[in-house]
Amino acid sequence: QAVYVKYKCTIRYSKEAMGTDKMLYDLSTSDIEDIYTYMLGRMSNNSAICYVRKLKTILIYAIREGYITTNPISFKLHKTKVKKEPLTLEEVRLIRTKELGSKSIENIRNLFILQCYTGLAFRDMSSLSEKDIKIDKDGKEWIVKDRIKTGVPAFIPILPVVKEILVKYNYHLPTLSNQKYNSYLKEIQEVCGIKKTLHSHLARHTCGTLLLNAGVDMLTVSKVLGHSSTKTTEAVYAKLLPETIMKRVEKVSDKLM
Repeated sequence: QAVYVKYKCTIRYSKEAMGTDKMLYDLSTSDIEDIYTYMLGRMSNNSAICYVRKLKTILIYAIREGYITTNPISFKLHKTKVKKEPLTLEEVRLIRTKELGSKSIENIRNLFILQCYTGLAFRDMSSLSEKDIKIDKDGKEWIVKDRIKTGVPAFIPILPVVKEILVKYNYHLPTLSNQKYNSYLKEIQEVCGIKKTLHSHLARHTCGTLLLNAGVDMLTVSKVLGHSSTKTTEAVYAKLLPETIMKRVEKVSDKLM
């Protein structure tokens, strides 16, 4: 469903950029460049490239089916390397305890903190329900949920802070669009005086990094985040915070002398 929506958006952006309906066989390399430029005015470079790549997929399909003979996308696009810097535990605690003075903003804060302690992606959190809560033989509660993006199950122990939030909303979390969610997070960022840009995916990234820095092994973190392979976890989330590096080196300092 989500992929289908993205392809619909690709077609809509392309039509808006052209200002008129054009047949696929009428598209030129110049038209594609105009579409890319138009998208850059509405989103980040990396997002624009993702949409252009989806347009390329459509064109490749059209060639295969005989609707067109050549692909006008003849140039390469390069994504901007984005530095992903997770929140520290101190920053998470600051957000969690900050007096915000608005119930609606507090709801957003609670969702963000839940993400930080579960690693749930925004869509997975939005669709979370009581059926996703499982109790093991020891009476411990878990969130066991297939990720919408990949279908890979995530196995997430419910920590006290997460339990508190779930109970507060009777296991029916507030719902809103990802765009509005991120917009509210910007307000929380300003109120808390945090320099990093708060957005929904940062919470998931923070969860993975904090678990690894707390000494949780790579395989366990991979299961919590719902990764199909520990290679994904290691490549994306295994970023040790400076204080963790110092502690680990100090432990073996005698052996290095």
